[in-house]
Amino acid sequence: MTTDCVVLVVEDDQDIRDVIGTLLQEFGYGVVLARNGQEALQRLRSGICRPCVILLDLWMPVMDGWQFREEQQKDASLAAIPVVALSGTGEGGSFDAAAHLMKPVQFKPLVSTVQRFCGLGPHRESPSEETDQPRLAAIRHARGELLTERRSSRTARAAVEVTAAERAEAEGPPGPEPEPSDR
Repeated sequence: MTTDCVVLVVEDDQDIRDVIGTLLQEFGYGVVLARNGQEALQRLRSGICRPCVILLDLWMPVMDGWQFREEQQKDASLAAIPVVALSGTGEGGSFDAAAHLMKPVQFKPLVSTVQRFCGLGPHRESPSEETDQPRLAAIRHARGELLTERRSSRTARAAVEVTAAERAEAEGPPGPEPEPSDR
């Protein structure tokens, strides 16, 4: 198994999975996606990669987050991989994980949590307002295209929230106010 800043995203909602995966790839991380706990265990046990962290939804069909975590802890080769619980119900606090993030996942806490376990993505400079503004704008643009394509899914619109302040940072200062016209 190799570890090269790979993040395993385990999420049954395809829109949320895609948005988180795209965001993390933009920050230089390799991403492996799984639709449920069973698929995640298969990917882990295949030996293709060893992630630096697992982002784990708790409520999924086939094998939920609790069942996945129980199986992961039984397997000595997987037990040490840190897990970040993703929950929209607030139940993540009682879940045995290295960290917890509430859904809808906020942009900055997601990236800083991944950085905590994986360090900076490969080929990444230290984050700064100046260097991240173009990257944030590109992510928001990609996110907007994804959400436009999948308008029917309410969860995609809430997958990764971007606050008004973050939007303003990425877009820069507003232009001058238009002059009132005399009609």
